[in-house]
Amino acid sequence: MQFFTLSGIGCKSYSVIKTGFMCTAFLLCSRMAISQTINPPQSESSSFVPVDSEFIMQVSRINNEVVISITFNDSLVFDYAAIERKAEFNGEFSQCKYISYEEVKTKGRHLVKKDTYAYAGANNVLYRLKLVTKDGAQRIFPAINLPAVKK
Repeated sequence: MQFFTLSGIGCKSYSVIKTGFMCTAFLLCSRMAISQTINPPQSESSSFVPVDSEFIMQVSRINNEVVISITFNDSLVFDYAAIERKAEFNGEFSQCKYISYEEVKTKGRHLVKKDTYAYAGANNVLYRLKLVTKDGAQRIFPAINLPAVKK
């Protein structure tokens, strides 16, 4: 039996082989990372954090209920917030929860809400946060996909 060894290969050849292995490993890891970004693994919980970290919003299915948890940054000021939802590929967003700024301040900037009339677990549902200022300016953030429950 013969085994392949690198002892007979010159120093330059060894460096080329080593570099080739490293490049291949890097490309495979990069491809896996891109694949995870394009097709993220599905779970029963999804979250969103804006780039400027004004809030953190998480939507979860817990015991057949949809629970929405939001933590607001101290610097964020608004008149009211609306949590909106829609079934994926179906119509427009509609408001499912109203949150006043006073409620946010009173509860220590962390709220947990239940979607009382949530869509059935067989549907992918999109949730988003809309902030409205006293002058009526609106900021609507990207939607969070809460995947359907797999049977």
